[in-house]
Parts: sequence; structure tokens; C-alpha cells
Amino acid sequence: MNSEKTSWETPWLCILEDNDNRAQAMARLITETWGAGVLKISPSSQEIISWLEKHYETTRVISLDHDLGEPLPGVPCQDGMQVVTFLERQKPIVPVIIHSVNTVAASTMASRLEKVGFIVRKIFPEFTEFGSKNLWLKSVLELIDIVDFVYFREEKRTELMVELLKAIKANLSELKKLLSRNNGEWGYEDPIYRFYHQSFKVYHLQQGTIEIVQSLNKLLPTLKLNSWFFKIFLEGTGKVFKMEDNQNWLVVTRPILEAFFHARYFLEMAVKYGEELESPPNCMPSGLAALLYLYNL
Repeated sequence: MNSEKTSWETPWLCILEDNDNRAQAMARLITETWGAGVLKISPSSQEIISWLEKHYETTRVISLDHDLGEPLPGVPCQDGMQVVTFLERQKPIVPVIIHSVNTVAASTMASRLEKVGFIVRKIFPEFTEFGSKNLWLKSVLELIDIVDFVYFREEKRTELMVELLKAIKANLSELKKLLSRNNGEWGYEDPIYRFYHQSFKVYHLQQGTIEIVQSLNKLLPTLKLNSWFFKIFLEGTGKVFKMEDNQNWLVVTRPILEAFFHARYFLEMAVKYGEELESPPNCMPSGLAALLYLYNL
């Protein structure tokens, strides 16, 4: 989410708050950070629900109070739990802040939302600090990052999938050559034999792993590779043979094979689906789904 001040056509931050001082403090924080037009704020749970019915898909963060004061004569009692009931029927794609001082009700609201898959933050709504030190604003900023980089809105994910397929196709000839070098007797069969033969030549396998990872990383250089894969890669490369390794052979050398197997698998999937697909499929095959995980897609 761009934090540059601007004027927004549709608000993306929805707040339920009946206390005038807190509402003004929240509005001040948000306007100072993003400018006008960002905020939908109301003391009425029914008004918030009506607004979300129209704008839920474009909302990025929701912040809810619970206690909304005494209702006017003839007006039904309202509270934040009513919004929770509405949200339980929606896809959990919008993170929620619970900022109520009613700790019992706040815990119940958070528990109900988390049970159906929402990401929730509970905070005490203190507004003695303004600017970047304010804990409520920090929570908003954190949840925006989650929306942008963890949830990855479907249109952005699809855009990057298309970009990945194009990059694979543009480099398909080189990727196939690389797979061939790591698929024959000397690039694949012999190194595995060397592991069981307890030969130092198994260490040569690291070079193949490094070449594969460098090639895969170049396909979408703006994205970080999957953290689990990168940990496997680091643990299986950068090793230099020492005589004492023979006494601890499995512990020292097995990560070399593991890193190679994972890297070679992703290379094989890139070649396979680069040849088979022209665009992202409606039904995702497992190998392509795994390849997308490599790029955190």
C-alpha cells in the first residue's frame, strides 16, 4: 500500500468507533499518513455493515470497537459483535483490529474471527502518542503489509504467474540445457553413487545446485525465493571436504543431496510447464503449484 498522501476515490480503512475523541484521533493519524478519502468511520454497527456489504472486496483493514454507548429511545442496541457476525459470513481476506477497552468482549470478537480464518490484532486504544509511534497506527501499517505481501491480491498473483511463464519460455532453451546437464550419468547418476561410495566427489554436486538456483532466481528477480527452500539451499552448499567428514558422513553430506534434489525438482517443473502451458491454467497441477511456492506466489 502506497503511503503517499493523495485523494482516494473509495475508502479502504473501515472503523467502528463511537467515542468522538478516539474517532478524531484515528482520523487525524490516517489523514496525516495517507491523505483524504481513505477512511470510512461510523459509531453505528449497522451503518458499518451496510457499507461493508458494498465495499468489502476493496477494504484493506477493519478496526472495531465493541461498546457503542447507550442507544437512543426506540433504537435497537448496537455493538461490534454485530459486525463480527457479518464478517463470519465473508471470505477472511480483510485483516481486523479489535480496539475495544472491553477486554472480555474484545477477546470473544477476536476468537470468533480467528476461528473462521481472519488475521486479528487486539490493542488497547491509547492515543497519547501520535505519528509512527502510535500502536494503533502501527497495527494498521502491519496489516496493510499482510494484505499486500501475504494475501497477495489475486490479480497481482495472476500477473506475476503470467510474468513467470513468459520468463520461463524466454529462457526455455537454456533451462533445458541446464536440466540435461543435471540429468545424465555424470550430472545426476554419478554424484548420487559418490554419496553411497563415500567419495569426496559428492561435493562437486554443489556446483550444479548453485547453477540451478541462480537460473531460477533470474526468472523473477524481484521476488525472494521461498524461505524453506533457501534454508535447504544454504545448508547444502558452501561445503569443502575435510578428512574428518568421513566420520560424520551422513550429517555432513546428506544436505548436499537434499539441496540438489529440491533445486533439480523446481528446474524440472519450470521446463515441464514452460513447454506445456501458454497461460496460467484454471485447474492448477501440483508441479506448477509447487513452482509457484518457490516464488512465494
